Amino acid sequence: VEYYEDRTGYDNNISSDLPYTTLDKSSPWKNKKYDFKNSMRVGRLPTFKNESFNDFKTYFENIKFCTINNRQIVEAGLAAKQWVNTSNIWFDKIANKKVLTSPQLDKFSAIQNIGTEKNLLYFNLHGAEDTDACDWYGQEKDNYPSAFSPSNILKQNSLYVLGVEACYGARYINYKKDQSILLTAITSKCLGFLGSSKIAYGACYGEGSCADVMIGAYLKSVKNGLSIGEAF
Repeated sequence: VEYYEDRTGYDNNISSDLPYTTLDKSSPWKNKKYDFKNSMRVGRLPTFKNESFNDFKTYFENIKFCTINNRQIVEAGLAAKQWVNTSNIWFDKIANKKVLTSPQLDKFSAIQNIGTEKNLLYFNLHGAEDTDACDWYGQEKDNYPSAFSPSNILKQNSLYVLGVEACYGARYINYKKDQSILLTAITSKCLGFLGSSKIAYGACYGEGSCADVMIGAYLKSVKNGLSIGEAF
């Protein structure tokens, strides 16, 4: 668990993969300078209550049959209209095209427009911590429609890598599988997922900051041929 001072008063405790990101092949903790060249970049598989063995092994079966670098990259992006400027700057670097937007699309029309065969997915949407708010949401002024849901991610047919800027976009602790897009994704067709377990910060215009840069650079690195761990 990473700790940081949040001046808003929220989310002081952050569930994070940062301690797991790099593991030395020998022992990194025995009075020696850390060797980043001789290391493995790793992440973590989230677990959930009543998870079955089949849920857990699905990820490894996916890895066995496919790596993202062996397939043609086909990208899709979806952003809240409020953040379309920054989203397009980053998605242009990833895919050389513009994002779809919500509320122009909702969770029923978004999946039809994204399609089910994309394998590099970019989302810049809202998320929420409430148990019954399991979707990601678009925004235009005071309109916040549901833009993507756990049931949407189940419709993806291709193995994929996903990056999301939504607050609570990677929530999973104390949630059921169908209450978390992360849990639904990682037990279906997802090879790699980067998002925030708590609040995510970004910008509306320009190059952005924080989550904008992290998700954009992550997906761009995967697109350019780095492994998911190296991109992370």
